[in-house]
This record gives sequence, structure tokens and C-alpha cells, in this order.
Amino acid sequence: MKSKKTKIPQFYDVFDEEIGIIRRNYEYLLKEAKQMGFIEIETSSIELRERYINATGVHFSKIFEVRRPKQGNQFALQADLAMSMSRFVADLPTVVPALKLIQLGKMYRDRISTLPGYRREFKQILLGEWGVESLYSDAEIIFLAYKMLKNIPNSKISYIEISNANVFNSISEGLAERIRFNGIEVLDNEKISEQDKEIIKKEFTKEQISFSELELLENKLHNMKVREELQKAKEIKIFLTDFFKVSDEIFFSLKNLEGTGHYSGLHYRIYLDIAGDNYLIGDGGRIDTLCNKFNSSKNIPAVCMGIGVQVLAQLISDIPKKKITILVDSKLIKEKWSIIDRIREELIDYSISVIPKSPSNKKKFFKSEFYQDNTFILLEEDSFEVRSNDKEVKEYIVYKIKDIVSKS
Repeated sequence: MKSKKTKIPQFYDVFDEEIGIIRRNYEYLLKEAKQMGFIEIETSSIELRERYINATGVHFSKIFEVRRPKQGNQFALQADLAMSMSRFVADLPTVVPALKLIQLGKMYRDRISTLPGYRREFKQILLGEWGVESLYSDAEIIFLAYKMLKNIPNSKISYIEISNANVFNSISEGLAERIRFNGIEVLDNEKISEQDKEIIKKEFTKEQISFSELELLENKLHNMKVREELQKAKEIKIFLTDFFKVSDEIFFSLKNLEGTGHYSGLHYRIYLDIAGDNYLIGDGGRIDTLCNKFNSSKNIPAVCMGIGVQVLAQLISDIPKKKITILVDSKLIKEKWSIIDRIREELIDYSISVIPKSPSNKKKFFKSEFYQDNTFILLEEDSFEVRSNDKEVKEYIVYKIKDIVSKS
């Protein structure tokens, strides 16, 4: 079992299968990240409300609040790990020359109820590097996220997408956001050559642009600032393919202008193919202005990559350890303890739960969703019985324990 809805819309109680998938993937990534110098952190779940809201483009209605009625204090629940980690860096008494951080954190955010799998309380992994301008760092965190997602069973990487809102912002400040909300026609009002306008507008219609196409596009453009921003995407791609040996598809996109209020230019996405459908699981980019929003004296370049591990855990299946439940009357536990011990030794590959209830209660267990995948061993005073939905499993367990029980 993965999770069950609570009485509060889009809030869930989460169980062992989903928790296990999240924990296993985080532990894998944490080990890889520590090998590359990352430090694990857990930021506070509670932030100063006004400070937090003023630092984000997210509307205050999307933020969950916490109050202390007696003191009259009002706080915000953590809604974005990149923000909370940037707040931590901004509040350090001295400027750290470079800092690599990784976190598995819980967030609270109002989200669209019609999107399947979206929750208002959810976990995310965030990799971030602060104090670094080099695009090597961008490639490094993309690679780490890619490596973790490459390790997910029964799935494959669809592609990595690189985009850069500063292709537009280099023409005029805030242009990317104006195009995002008003359309590419806004470009007609800008002071660039008509040839450049037509080239950019044509490429904007494409969902994906290969890097060989991007090379040709760059050579056709006259605007040097635009060309410089395209070159940044090419540099990251070269780091990924030539140095980190990423073998999956990498595309560029002019069309992706999501996150213009959060990312300061470059934006990265990793899509995963699960059962033939593409899912956006990795999402990150340059956050060079976030620290400054918390502390105006701190201008700290940074880059981050978030991994939607909670959504991922809902999409993939775990391979749980096979479960056995032994039902034995509480009055017989002491008498049957040596048998139970020997069953555990013989069935070492199984998870074995002893329930001190009479086998006469078996139907209640058979019907319970918490025991739907269990095999049952019913220990009576002078006999035993094995119940399982899997005939082969039943025959195997009977074979393994019949002598143990009969000789007791």
C-alpha cells in the first residue's frame, strides 16, 4: 500500500511502499552527491511569513500559514526548498566562497486539484550550489539528478531540456515574462533586426530544438547578446555529453518560459518515460537572485535542481519483501515460540509478523487491505495451515515448515 486520502483535500497518509521508494532513491543520490562534495541539510519547515512571501513570486494565497495565537505571531510553512536553502545561505554571517547542499524536504503548497498525483503536502529532493558562476556547476547537478533517475527500474530517460529566458531578456528586461503571458507577438515591438525576429519567432513554435539546429540558428542571428545566451546552453550540453558522458537526448527549447519569476535565466528539465508516458521529474535552473531577495547585501550566484520524488513514488512500483503473518492464540505463544523462531530461521527471506490472535480471526485479516499481499501461517495447538493467494508460495512454505511444526 502506498497512501490513503485524509479528510483534507490533497493531503495523504503515506505508507511503507511509497516511503521506501523515496528513501531508497534519496539514499542512492545522497551517496553520489556526497562523493562530489555535497553537504546534507534540513531547513526549518517554518519561515517568517512576510519575509518569505516578499522573496517569492508565488501569490500569498498559495502559502500555508501557521499561527501562535498567544503571541500573535504568524509564520509560513516551507513552500520551496530552493527558497529556504537560499535563505539559509543569505543569513550566514560570512560569505561562503562555494557551498554544495542536498536536501530531502517536505513542502506545503496549494496546488491545482485537477492534476493527478499533485499533493499539498509533499517531499522533494533539492540539489543546489551557491557561490558559483561556472556552468560546470549547472552540468554537475543536472548529471546527479540524471544519474539517479537513470537508476529507476522499469523506466528510462526521455530527454533533458535546456532553456534560457535570458535569450529574450537580453533583448529587453522582462521580455521573457511578457512573451510568456502575452505571446511571441510581443517581440514585434522590440528593437532587433527583422531577420532576427523572424528566426526567433519561427524557432519559438518548436517544442524541441536539437543542438545541431541550435548551432545553425546561432550562426544566422545578428544580435550578439542573444547569441551569447545560446552559447551558455551549448556549454552546458558539452559538459554533460563530453565530460559527464550523458548518452540520452538533450534538447534546447525557446518555448519553455515557465518559472520566469523564480529562475534567473537558464532552466533545466528532465523527463522520465514510465510505461510509455513522459513525466517531468527533474526541474531546476539558475537562481542567482534568490539570496539577494532575503538579504539585499548578498548577491550570491546559485543553481539548483529539484527532483519530484513524491510524484515519482506514486508512478513506480516497489518490489516489497514477501510478507508472512503468523496467527497464533496469545495463550499458545510461549508454547509455540521455538517453532516460531525456527520458522523465522528457515524463511529468512520473508518479513514475518507474529500476531497474538486466534486463527479463528483469519477472515478479518484476509479481508483487510493491510494484509492483502500476505501469506498466512495459522498455528493451532496440534496443527497448522498455510493460506496464500499464490499457490507456489503456499506449497513452498508448507514444504519448508512442515517438519518444524510436526516434530514439535
